[in-house]
Amino acid sequence: MTEPVTPTALALTAGGVAVFGIVTGLHPHLLVAGAAGGLWALFYAEAQPLIRRMLGAVMSSLVAAWLSPAAAYGVTGLSFWPSCIPHDLIQFPVALLLGFLAMGVVGPGLLMFSRRKIEDAAK
Repeated sequence: MTEPVTPTALALTAGGVAVFGIVTGLHPHLLVAGAAGGLWALFYAEAQPLIRRMLGAVMSSLVAAWLSPAAAYGVTGLSFWPSCIPHDLIQFPVALLLGFLAMGVVGPGLLMFSRRKIEDAAK
């Protein structure tokens, strides 16, 4: 079986994601961290076609770049969080975690939430 993520594919994905971040105004570092989390999740996933793996990494990076600033503010606002760790520092690990969880947890969770809201509205 071939390796799910080759170094060349990783470099092309990271470079493309960084350029996409600059064009769209999203933080390129958060996009790369999210893509790294998405690629990390591929190691635990079943074998998939190349296009699905690439789209999964791109979607993971987008989810991470959009959600990690808000999630980092939420984490740093907790009462037990040490005040010496700034918000800017925690954004990157949060983006990596969100990228890792995007396709397996965040996406299905959003679908379940929207399905419940539609069912409640239909009643």
